[in-house]
Amino acid sequence: MKELTADEHAQLINSIRQGAVLLGIDRPFARRFYTDTPLSVMKENTGEERYLEKGLVWLAFLGGPLTLLSSGILSISVLKWWDILFIPFAAITWFIYHASSSRGTARLWPVSLLLVTTYIVYSLSVVQRSLALLAMIFLFALWCSRFLYCGSAFFLRAFVMGNWRAFNFAKDGIAVRFGGDG
Repeated sequence: MKELTADEHAQLINSIRQGAVLLGIDRPFARRFYTDTPLSVMKENTGEERYLEKGLVWLAFLGGPLTLLSSGILSISVLKWWDILFIPFAAITWFIYHASSSRGTARLWPVSLLLVTTYIVYSLSVVQRSLALLAMIFLFALWCSRFLYCGSAFFLRAFVMGNWRAFNFAKDGIAVRFGGDG
């Protein structure tokens, strides 16, 4: 994709808002944009530093493995010898879920709904609180993995729609398809 001028960018964004053009963001590219691009490089190329977005993506990047580890440690005291089954199950499930999170069809809402449901179960003491806490921590590890990609793509899409320099800087991770619903 060629670099756009500010006017061309404004016309493209107008077409996107009208539904005549679709804007897609490559999730792995978006994740790398926020985890690998230094803020100084971002500022130099776009005129902006995205502290909040970068911070949230980094929290998810680190939070997934750390909460997975935490769930494994907690399972030792909660599940006793059953942790022999839980730890490999949790690790395999997390790795598969994490790998599938970069796909465009992967959504954040199902795991968010499970996480909220588990929090309600924990709060109401429907089951043993330590067991609900274990489930909540494990689900949060899955949520972080999914948010890492969904959040990155959401943030980058908003960034490139509002900043023509950011659009040009991230053009390798952007797909524009003409002939949308409009």
